[in-house]
Amino acid sequence: MGRDADLLQLQLIARRAIAERRPYLVNVVAPAGVGKSRLLEEFLDHVADSGPIQIAMAQCLPYGQRLTYWPMRSILLAILALPDDSQPERVRESLSSWLDARGETDPRTADLVAATVGAGDLESADRIALFAASSSRTSTGRATACST
Repeated sequence: MGRDADLLQLQLIARRAIAERRPYLVNVVAPAGVGKSRLLEEFLDHVADSGPIQIAMAQCLPYGQRLTYWPMRSILLAILALPDDSQPERVRESLSSWLDARGETDPRTADLVAATVGAGDLESADRIALFAASSSRTSTGRATACST
């Protein structure tokens, strides 16, 4: 594919993420037709052979103001193994259980992340708290999240 150096960089980041058990965000920005999708496919093939890793992917839609966190919702539902049409209460329950299993101690985190992706029951959520909860857990944009 002609992007061997880019693939090596992604593989290095994946090894660090796995070894350090922490997420990394990588943006691949390039003109149309240079092989971004092919690079991602090659990288995902490599990561799939690296061990027990969960992969969740999402894309930004090119329109709509109310869809800012749509990629995050897609990633969250994939990680929680929930269908796209999951009811908000189911999303909150699954998210709360998932966070509990990972040692999250703040009981509001699940509600804040759920509210960020449109599955919250908060009438008027604090925007700063929503941003902090969402940005510490995942990212927006065309994203791939890997979890060990």
